[in-house]
Amino acid sequence: MYLTHDVVFNGAISDATILASQPARLAAVFENLEGDYRYTTTWLYPESGKNYRTFFKYADILDKTILRRMFQPLIRKTELYYIIAECETDKTEQLRVLNQVRFNRGLTDLASTVTVNTELQKEYQKEFFGEGQLFFYYKRRGITTIPNGSAASGNITMNAAKYVVPLPLSETITR
Repeated sequence: MYLTHDVVFNGAISDATILASQPARLAAVFENLEGDYRYTTTWLYPESGKNYRTFFKYADILDKTILRRMFQPLIRKTELYYIIAECETDKTEQLRVLNQVRFNRGLTDLASTVTVNTELQKEYQKEFFGEGQLFFYYKRRGITTIPNGSAASGNITMNAAKYVVPLPLSETITR
């Protein structure tokens, strides 16, 4: 995880090599809410002097003796809250759960007039950068249009075939 970060996301690598979000796309995902902890701790301006934010979620920590540095959670409490919000039928309870997460991310409560599924999708987009859970959310919900992460704007049209992940060669070649 840390080695991949250094090769792909590290702010010290060249502009031609780094994988970084388009600033306008990043601002749109976080709805220009710079008080969102997910934005301010995951997307930082690197010390190298780049004038755009780079992805720091998987940057290595300085103290290499801390054991939790090698831990990767299988599921997080936030994801459990989102599952509750998605499965719950009472809108008041859905909003209570979503607002609990938002409160802990430094955001204000959602209005009672919002569309919960729309807000839940926005929360998934903010919360799970670089983790792969957003893909499975899109697949589970059968979402046919997803943001194009390689461009400043635009979408990618999805269908059931595009949501099928190919098997690794190690599982398809004769042993």
